[in-house]
Amino acid sequence: HTTIDLMQGLEERRYDAVLLDDRHHVHPYHTTHLYTENFLLYVHQDDERFTNCTSVSFDQIQDASFLSLPIDCDSTNILKDAFIERGAVYQAENEMEFGSSVLGFIRAGLGIALLPEIFQDGLSPEIKTLPVDGFDVVRELSLVSRDAPHHAILLDLLGQSR
Repeated sequence: HTTIDLMQGLEERRYDAVLLDDRHHVHPYHTTHLYTENFLLYVHQDDERFTNCTSVSFDQIQDASFLSLPIDCDSTNILKDAFIERGAVYQAENEMEFGSSVLGFIRAGLGIALLPEIFQDGLSPEIKTLPVDGFDVVRELSLVSRDAPHHAILLDLLGQSR
């Protein structure tokens, strides 16, 4: 789901709570920051552009075309803004619904992607991740919920203090 879909679901009462980066969204809901994660470059292990690399610089990738999450996804919006701040344009070669699809394309050697760190959990051995030096862009995941009692219960379930 995109940020717009998730926020609309809260408004329409289809969801009690959502997890997303809401830093750039004005809303009336309860929000608690849960964690911050970096973006990494995800590549096929045999991609010759990144052979023997343990990291890359932004200059190395700023003109690349990326496999991308949906264009209205909070992660994609963060990347687009970060590229603009650096005088570049985030180029989405293919836009995909789910992260697993992006990883499947990378596994097949069909592209590269900038994705949040969480996507490296359970990666297939054909995919490697590389930090992007000097690219201090993060996603800040928060719990966003409609009312205080639900918010408190969910925080307790997540093991977060209030």
